[in-house]
Order: sequence, then structure tokens, then C-alpha cells
Amino acid sequence: MHVEIGEAWDIVRHYREDEAQACQRLEDWFSHGGSALAGQTGETLIEALVRADWVEGVNLALRHGFHPSDLPQPAVLLCLAPSGPMARRLIEAGVPVNPDLATGAPCPVETAVREDRREVLDVLLHHGADPNIRLSDGGCPLYFAAHLGRVEVVRALLVLGADVNNGEIHGETPLLAAIAELNVDVTRLLLDAGADVEARRQDGASPLQVTLAESSALPADEADKRRLSIFEMLLNAGADPLVQRDPTLVELARERFGEASPVAQAVAAWIEQAQATPADS
Repeated sequence: MHVEIGEAWDIVRHYREDEAQACQRLEDWFSHGGSALAGQTGETLIEALVRADWVEGVNLALRHGFHPSDLPQPAVLLCLAPSGPMARRLIEAGVPVNPDLATGAPCPVETAVREDRREVLDVLLHHGADPNIRLSDGGCPLYFAAHLGRVEVVRALLVLGADVNNGEIHGETPLLAAIAELNVDVTRLLLDAGADVEARRQDGASPLQVTLAESSALPADEADKRRLSIFEMLLNAGADPLVQRDPTLVELARERFGEASPVAQAVAAWIEQAQATPADS
């Protein structure tokens, strides 16, 4: 019997209106020869089911013979999963949480971080996803999350084993990425987890320098407030403000913000205090 491909997509689009009826219609569609690999507008039915977050629809596809290995890159399904329950069901069905990225497979962890799907990320990590996986751009999930300012994602990655100093291929750490974005909350999380306060960017800039040197799209007053907060957090975490020479941090702050600016004055006061403090105190 011929089955209409479009009918399946219509069922998926409207399944929330009456899920029991939609399940029966999809069951009938599969029973009459419909396939989870049927495609429409560049998407297979199984992908549409996952994207719609219809777990029972995916169950029906599995009962009618679909297996994730039928797809060239099964991990794409986890990248589409919008919820924890869907991600969990896909993993149970055999979708890999750590696909071989060298084959061009998409990375579920990267997608969860980028799209801020905290619930999906939790499921992936609790089912063995590598929190330190090297992504296609050379970064790692924690660096990516820090750069994007995903506070809760950063927290989850740290709790579940991410290396706080594991950055991108040129050595820039998650801490440096967070500071460059003047993200106070992410910076605090990373420092509390033991981030290296003397790590350097490829150009040699330290976290203290990056705090002062990076431009920001924020209103000036808000940006300055964040700079000072981050600078003080770095000092409290053990960053040495006297290491920097040519220019010194005071010179850098004065050049960047003006000698009379709150930032330059605060930095000068902190440096003066550090110079007056005995090295072994």
C-alpha cells in the first residue's frame, strides 16, 4: 500500500493536540510501509520526531525497525534533541555521546553548550560524554561555554569533570575567554574551581592585562564596574600585579582609560598596596 510521506509530517506537527490519536495514526502509517528514514524538505522523519520532542513517536519508529546506525551520522539526533528525556531515549537506543569527530560527525556536547540546552548537557555528561572533548574548531566545551557566558553550563561542566584550564589549541584558557567578555559570574566560577591566574594568551597577555585591555560593547560605567570586580577577584586569587612590565598595569590602565578614571585610580591603589606588602606575608 502506498503511504503519503506528507501525512507523517502532518501527524508530527499536530501530535500535541491529541497524542493518543497521533500515536495511532503514526502506528498505522508505519504498519503500511512508512519509514523513519523517509525524507521531506531535507529532513528525515526520525529527525522531525526528535526535533518535535515526541519521545513516543521515536519509540514507534524504533519498534518498526529504525536503528540509529541507519543514519550516516547518528549523533545528529542528539544534536537535535531539545530535552533531557529525548536525549536519554536516544542514548538508550544507541546514539553515541562521543562520536568520532574526525569523520565529520557533529558533536552533541558542543551543540548543547552553544544552544544552552542545560538539561540535554546533563544527560550527555551523565551518560559518559567527554567534558574535555576537543571540538572541531580546536576548543573545548568549557572554553566555548565561558566565551558564550553560559554560567550554568560552565557550572555543570566543572562539576562533571571538565579541566578548568583546558582551553583552545593556542593555549587560551576558559578564564581568559570569560575575562575577555567581562563576564563576572563565569570568571568567579572558574577562579573558585582553581583556574590558573597566570595563564597567558598566545600574545603573552595575562588575565590582569586582558581585564584592562579588552574593549567592550557594554556601557562604559558597567564595563568599568566589571573590570574592577574581575581585577580584584584575580588579585584575591593570587595573581601577581607586579610581574607586568613595559607597560606596567598602572601605565596600561592610564593609557586605556585616562589617569583620572576610576579604573586607573583603583589599579594604582592596588599596585601601591602590593608594593608595600612584604613578599612573604
